Amino acid sequence: MKRLVSLVSVALITLFGVGSGCAAEPGPDAMKVTTRGGNGWESFIALARQGGPKVKILCESQERRNTQLRLQVPINMRFQPVEGRELVEAVAAGQGLKVAWVREGGLAVFYRGAPDAKVERVLAGLKSGNPAERAQAAWIAGWTPDVRVVPPLLAAATDPDADLSWQAVRSIERLNFETVAAIGGEQALPLIDKILAGRGYKQEAITALGSVGGDQALARLEKLLSDQKSEISVEALRALGTMGGQKARVLIKKALSSKDYDMRAAAFKELGRAGEGDLADLEKGLTDKSFWVREAVASALGEVRDEKVLPLIEKALGDEMAEVRFNAASALGRVDGAKALARIESALADKDPKIREGAAAALEHVGGKQALVLLDKALADKEIDVRKRAAHALGCVGGPEALAILKKALADPADRVRWEGISALEYAGTEQALELLETALGDPDSEVRRMAAGEMGVIGGAKVQALLEKAYATEQEANVRYRIGLNLVLVAGEKEFLILEKAQASENVMERSFAVMALACEMQQGERALALLEKGLADPESKVRDKAVFVLSVVGGERALTLLEKGLADGSPEVRESAVTALATVGDVKAPDLLEKMLADPVPSVRGITARKMGFLEGEKVRNALLKRLAEEQDKKVLSAISETLNVHYSGDPVVEKALNELKKR
Repeated sequence: MKRLVSLVSVALITLFGVGSGCAAEPGPDAMKVTTRGGNGWESFIALARQGGPKVKILCESQERRNTQLRLQVPINMRFQPVEGRELVEAVAAGQGLKVAWVREGGLAVFYRGAPDAKVERVLAGLKSGNPAERAQAAWIAGWTPDVRVVPPLLAAATDPDADLSWQAVRSIERLNFETVAAIGGEQALPLIDKILAGRGYKQEAITALGSVGGDQALARLEKLLSDQKSEISVEALRALGTMGGQKARVLIKKALSSKDYDMRAAAFKELGRAGEGDLADLEKGLTDKSFWVREAVASALGEVRDEKVLPLIEKALGDEMAEVRFNAASALGRVDGAKALARIESALADKDPKIREGAAAALEHVGGKQALVLLDKALADKEIDVRKRAAHALGCVGGPEALAILKKALADPADRVRWEGISALEYAGTEQALELLETALGDPDSEVRRMAAGEMGVIGGAKVQALLEKAYATEQEANVRYRIGLNLVLVAGEKEFLILEKAQASENVMERSFAVMALACEMQQGERALALLEKGLADPESKVRDKAVFVLSVVGGERALTLLEKGLADGSPEVRESAVTALATVGDVKAPDLLEKMLADPVPSVRGITARKMGFLEGEKVRNALLKRLAEEQDKKVLSAISETLNVHYSGDPVVEKALNELKKR
């Protein structure tokens, strides 16, 4: 235990400048922000705009960031001033996340954490004198969503040992490059410089500069603004918006006169996000010949917040492009004062359905009884999209009164409105939401029932478990039953594996597929879970084996990697293709060697997907394997896949260019 404390403390001293753990940095207790609805990220942006902390998430996969981290402002904190630290920690608690206050309280990192024993293993492994053990530890770190692994992982990413640095970079990408850079601050600059100097994908490194902050990062972004590739310069502009500060805003404002409309649009978006839009610039932007720019300007108008912006919003409401008019109407919800609310009310009666839809969207940022009255009216609009938007807004407003109105959306004749109503219940809060979801489980529309099961899984609890068990036993539609089963597993607690083992023994293919996919929802890595996945890999149906391969890439871990190797030898080409994709996603140091063998697969489609996925692993070993196959391959589609990968990931390499030129002569 003393050794564990020592290792962890060293990591924290390196990262935070303290030795007492993640909570050592004080949060912004005195900083307050007025929340505007249920969207947690919007409140965090407003908090940062006022000089409060920025919020980042450290997690182990893009899929998890997209599907599980739905950050919501608690009902009792909406539409009122809230202390910054209290808000941040309440939103994190709603998702079962921990918060690390770092960089002198200027950054709040949401993370799930890992057992001390696993963190100890990573930290000890990265200090090992054995190169293979260090590389293995770097790989495990990518499946360890804990701030304590960040400092040594950043150091490993620029280590002279090529295998170690390659693996560390893959793990940093898995944990979220931007968050790791935000935690590390200027310690991340050597890695960012290494990536920017390379031939591969640079966008993540550019984005990370915005989170690093400081004069050194600013200087790099200023240089990138003049890059000949538009995607690079635009990403640099967005990173400056993330960085914030007067120096960054000066550079952003210069881009308003760029000849590139993407740059102009991005500049207006970032100035709007920072609440720094100048009325004269915004007025000029509304006459821009590019509707992309005008769309960005219309959205930025709401961030001015003051009623003086209303004449410009009025002008944007008359734009020829529907999306500009929608953004302008939606911007009204962010403007303070009675005049803006009155204009929303009149916009809800506009003959233009896009303006009515935007007005309904605006109300999610307003709250209060008058907003609820207007949303009630919007639910009676003849246009489905307006009613959909109103249903969503009711969920963002939340509370018992909003839920009472939301019942109408669940009874709407249009299935798309009912779907939106179900989705809105996740944000609405209170026990009434569960009652409405219970009713929705009996809806004649199978999609409504499927969505209701999904939202119940988010809510959880004993009552939800009982309702889902009943629905699982009676549901006849296979796809709905599948979704009910997935969410039942999420809330089943100790019964989880009993449900899964029973489903895996079923003669029904959909049941067995559900038993495999449910493990991805729970990120299970224990022996019992892996035993189910191993059984799934041996299923007679290729669909089940294919899902097992996918889940292994999500679950990760050493045993999962061993099982994935079995997938590479599967009799189904489709399963082998999935195994190739999964192995590239997992990104172990052994992946290049394993995938090189798949370049010789007898099925062209497998060889093609292997060539494309190998590019993301990069490195000289991958390049050489692709060049070797390029010289041997006869299939035109596979040759095209290899050529595209070499062009994208090794552009400018003289050996690659020579080989591609020789291919043209064949």
